[in-house]
Amino acid sequence: MKNGEVLLDIRNLTVEFNAGKGRKVCAVSDVSFQMAKGETLGLVGESGCGKSSLARAIIQLPRPASGQVNFNGEDLTAVCGKRLRRLRPRLQMIFQDSIAALNPRRKVGQTIAMPLNIIRKGRREDRIAMAREMMKAVGLDPQSSDRRPFEFSGGQCQRIQIARALMAEPELLICDEPVSSLDVSIQAQIINLLENQRTRRGLTMLFISHDMAVVKNVCDRVAVMYLGKLCEIAPAQDLYQTPAHPYTAALISAIPSPDAGLSQSRTHLKNAEIPSPLNPPSGCRFHTRCPRTRPLCYESEPVLRDNGQGKQVACHFPLRIDLNPKIKKLISRAGYRLGNSTLLLGLLSYCFSS
Repeated sequence: MKNGEVLLDIRNLTVEFNAGKGRKVCAVSDVSFQMAKGETLGLVGESGCGKSSLARAIIQLPRPASGQVNFNGEDLTAVCGKRLRRLRPRLQMIFQDSIAALNPRRKVGQTIAMPLNIIRKGRREDRIAMAREMMKAVGLDPQSSDRRPFEFSGGQCQRIQIARALMAEPELLICDEPVSSLDVSIQAQIINLLENQRTRRGLTMLFISHDMAVVKNVCDRVAVMYLGKLCEIAPAQDLYQTPAHPYTAALISAIPSPDAGLSQSRTHLKNAEIPSPLNPPSGCRFHTRCPRTRPLCYESEPVLRDNGQGKQVACHFPLRIDLNPKIKKLISRAGYRLGNSTLLLGLLSYCFSS
């Protein structure tokens, strides 16, 4: 983590939904991670893997089936409704559908000032003035505060959402796919806006996305999610350079290259459908698509543990270190076989890399 001061501590969080006929969908299964104050953690994975369900469970919309959400040392799953309402201004969320998240009948100025009305901060005139100042801070014309959401573009609606979330002066900002529905040029503007506000206000951000290229440039650490479980957590630079989980490697290899003539290595998955969360596979949930599957993967579910390289990986057979060509040649001359003494080889690779 970025520093030792933990703001959010998720422990064994499980989210379930009723699927009818006595069946339940386990959208999030036994997820644990921590976030330090001032950190930006990226949460990535395919659509339907449970990212949004995890985000909503953190702010108790709805409350999770089990587990703990410790915010500044206080478990949100155990507090009463009155105490939760007092804590909620400190945790704000930017929802995925920016237009649907805004009341079409309410003027934009009223929408942005609504958090102040709920927490009863200041007089009515002061709230209107603060809403206009916030509009200016996020790149909106304060004179447009009397307009309604349908009169704005998708990018402007996202700015309205950001302004509304920041009005309560939160410590934790959860961004659920904040740029997925926007044009590329608008995406860059929104990302720059979020980064600027994070720096100015000292925010801690959970940035959810399925776009690996965006996450790489925004986040300090990245958590990879598959079928309701975390399979890898690592600093962003390390994760993109040397992924330890086969699923992470597949996601990274799918990032399109801007150079059409550049040869790009691909991690090819098995031609199998994504399993249903109603009936997840036994053992490792990724074994039905993993190209490195072995008998142990069918029988035992891997646990997320530190691999000794600053990463947490849930894989029985994680990917090895990609050695520098100089080291490969040096070791081959010395008569060593690659794959043994992983820690020693990693140290040698670091020492001799150019």
